Amino acid sequence: MQHLQHWPRGENGIRFAAIVGDHGHVVAHNGLGAVMGSKKLKTISVERGKKTITVRDPVQLSKAAKALIEGATEFDPALVQWGTACAFPIMEKIGALPVKNYTTNIFPEFEKFAGQYVRTHFKVKPAPCWACPIAHCHMIEVTEGPYKGFVGEEPEYECLAAMGPVIGQTDPGAAVMLANLVDRLGMDVNETGYLIGWLMECYEEGY
Repeated sequence: MQHLQHWPRGENGIRFAAIVGDHGHVVAHNGLGAVMGSKKLKTISVERGKKTITVRDPVQLSKAAKALIEGATEFDPALVQWGTACAFPIMEKIGALPVKNYTTNIFPEFEKFAGQYVRTHFKVKPAPCWACPIAHCHMIEVTEGPYKGFVGEEPEYECLAAMGPVIGQTDPGAAVMLANLVDRLGMDVNETGYLIGWLMECYEEGY
């Protein structure tokens, strides 16, 4: 049985509350957990059925799926090898890396957040979405710094950025830990980073 539930963040009215599934993935953008919380809906449970879905042309469907997978892999091989965090060097190069609540785009530590660094310095193991052959998602173990030994899901680019440069935080291991912590608290990691970055800037400006 699959369970989808919002965590107490939804009941508390946090606008970026997430809906959490059994297998670690969340629906977090745009605060869908807050929608469930506002309606006092705690959980949706789905029982696995025994009936099969009839496909009109299974051969053609299989060909189309294979072509889609091959196309996606050929279009962006770096995504498969390094995950979405491969975008860090690209975003830094074009000046689009979000740093300290977007007050600057200078972040000398960007290379340590790139998938090329993370996946060659931390321990990673593929943990794909259900039935996904591309498998760009991994489980990760931090192997250096104060959070050495921490094991969690590998954050994607935006989550690493939110718990790294957006809040002026320079340790990739800490970003992995923080992203997983926020995820487990039932909140959208991106929005949490934006809020913390804004609060930090407000404090620095004397508000």
